[in-house]
Amino acid sequence: MGCSKSRASVHWQRLKAACPATPVTRFAPSPTGYLHMGHLLSMAYVFAIADVAGAKVLLRFEDHDRQRCRKEYEQAILDDIAWLGFIPDNWPYVVRQSERGERYRQVMGQLRQEGYTYGCSCSRKDVAALEDQVGEELLYPGLCRDKGLEVKEGVGIRLRVAQGTERCIDLMQGAIEQVPAQQCGDFLLQDNRGNYTYNFAVVVDDLDQGVNLIIRGKDVMHCTGRQLQLGRFLGRQETPLFAHHSLIYDTTGMKLSKRSLSEGIIKRRLAGDAAADVLGEALWLGGLLEAPYPVKAHDIAAAFRFPNSFC
Repeated sequence: MGCSKSRASVHWQRLKAACPATPVTRFAPSPTGYLHMGHLLSMAYVFAIADVAGAKVLLRFEDHDRQRCRKEYEQAILDDIAWLGFIPDNWPYVVRQSERGERYRQVMGQLRQEGYTYGCSCSRKDVAALEDQVGEELLYPGLCRDKGLEVKEGVGIRLRVAQGTERCIDLMQGAIEQVPAQQCGDFLLQDNRGNYTYNFAVVVDDLDQGVNLIIRGKDVMHCTGRQLQLGRFLGRQETPLFAHHSLIYDTTGMKLSKRSLSEGIIKRRLAGDAAADVLGEALWLGGLLEAPYPVKAHDIAAAFRFPNSFC
């Protein structure tokens, strides 16, 4: 059940007041598959909040996974974005993580020189087999911290996670407090195949692009604390503002994925469906409309009916 227009208006006013003076956000899909309704819901949140807050929206391709990313997916995403009418401020220019290798190497060298990293030969299977794995995610206890391993093929790079609580404000979830040392331990910045990880690349990108308003699904909210700590190690002085939004779930209660909806938005576009109909359906599936009806991209903020907990 959504809240009334007046209550939604109050929510938007509070949100705008909480945002930075010159907010910058981003929509950052990974071209490992086609966009699906879950991505569209996330895009709607990004552009709706940006519209109200007066934020700049940057488009970035998080294509750090060299084994799974495909050019055909990238082109389909660009075509979908243009069809839907969600045009970022850097359009048609796109920042690609695959083109930022030199910058990532520079940052990794900085972290290594300052003693924040170490080489690790442990596989995910090795970590999963440890007897003290009791949390929702794998906790790495620092088995290779003092081995002095040379970073080479087959050896990953981990961050020496510091003790302490990381805190930030979330526009939708309230105050967030996480203790990365107890939650994930020393996490990977680069895997043993040479791929930079999501947690590393996204922090460097946001820092370089001046992103201070991070809008994304609550399925990655658990990464917030470790990313805040890494950003601080890299010299980030101001904590960004977050907004972790709700997800769309399938009939089994699982969040939508590229694997479960491989045809995605492209199928609807090529079938001749109206973009406004597809957008309205995504908002309804995400609980932001009481019933599906056509919504155009430039009307996105006015169409939102937030759940009561958000108002």
